[in-house]
Amino acid sequence: MIPATQFESCDHQTRLCVSENITSFSHESQPLKDLRAAAVAIVIAAYRGSPTILLTRRSGKLRAHSGQWALPGGRLDAGEAVEDAALRELQEEVNLSLPRNAIIGRLDDYITRSGYRITPVVLWSGQELDHLEPNPDEVASIHTVSFKELANPSA
Repeated sequence: MIPATQFESCDHQTRLCVSENITSFSHESQPLKDLRAAAVAIVIAAYRGSPTILLTRRSGKLRAHSGQWALPGGRLDAGEAVEDAALRELQEEVNLSLPRNAIIGRLDDYITRSGYRITPVVLWSGQELDHLEPNPDEVASIHTVSFKELANPSA
């Protein structure tokens, strides 16, 4: 596995390495039981050529979790696949439309205290995202965090 701090540019080689890391990862599913299924999009994009992860600040108008930092995502619609939900929510929240071949893979499911089973879906954009427009009903602002910042022990 290649550490994220080794990726200096958001290029084809970085995508290959990230894909290899995700492929070598054994995704652990959690049973749904009485939980609500949700998906979040972990979008790898560029900022000044360096790889970053897309984050949002949730709108203050929302009933739940207003103002919190979040990954784009939300509940699955009936019969919807996790990957499709992540792509749909990404489009709805930040106006980013990615094709299915942008899907790199899944990370482990996460059970929240608020009754959700969240499945993170890793997606490759590779492009600069300064053109994105947040949906003001859901998102107050859009941000990116570099791989180096995420790997910092104080993060």
